[in-house]
Amino acid sequence: MNKKNNKNTKKKEIDCISNTVLKKINNKTLKIIFQSFGFKYGIPSHTNYLFDVRFLPNPYWEEKLKKLNGLNEEVIKFIEKQKKFNVFIKKTKKYISYLINISKKNKYELIIISFGCTGGQHRSVYIVEKLCNLFKKKGYNIVKIHNSLLNKK
Repeated sequence: MNKKNNKNTKKKEIDCISNTVLKKINNKTLKIIFQSFGFKYGIPSHTNYLFDVRFLPNPYWEEKLKKLNGLNEEVIKFIEKQKKFNVFIKKTKKYISYLINISKKNKYELIIISFGCTGGQHRSVYIVEKLCNLFKKKGYNIVKIHNSLLNKK
């Protein structure tokens, strides 16, 4: 299979995952989907807000972290020690809170917020984990999807 066909296949798989989640959540309370993805596989077609986190140092280039992902403690420590990460989380949390308030006022039922890095394995995964935990603590109806990790199975 050539690279273009592989990319198209990955994009279809990501879209299929998103469609499955959308079908499962159909009550009237606001739902927030946080999803991570890899730009090399394409941007998920279902997204309202997209954040590119490739500005953060990539754990992939650290030999001992290369095969791990953003759920592993070693990767989390690597990402959290970056000053840019802490600033990004603080500002993004505030911005997403603003978007949630607007969405509630407009009676939206769903917000999909996507975070992408190169392969969707390290940075975007951990950022989604971090933000999901922060917003779950506030009582929001949260769903998380790690598109690239699901595609690795």
